[in-house]
Amino acid sequence: DYVAGKRPSNVINLHNLGLSYASMGQYEKAHQYLRQALEVDPDSIQVWRAEGIVYLWEGKLEDAAACFQKGLEINPAHPMLRNDLREVRRRMEQQ
Repeated sequence: DYVAGKRPSNVINLHNLGLSYASMGQYEKAHQYLRQALEVDPDSIQVWRAEGIVYLWEGKLEDAAACFQKGLEINPAHPMLRNDLREVRRRMEQQ
């Protein structure tokens, strides 16, 4: 919280805090910071991908797919987002 408090508009700090909380299983807190990062920079592919990955970790496949798709709307050629979306769709088909 200290890092975000010192520089709340720093997308990288907010992104990193979000992933840190996600790695500890604190998904709501993770989404909180990632959403703040998207408020600062709604075109951040890195943050859209991180948000999707957190949803994926939670098993929220539709939300993950929506985040990956949003990132692909910004950059349709992004290879990691394309792979992420393909993986989510594969998992959705298996359900």
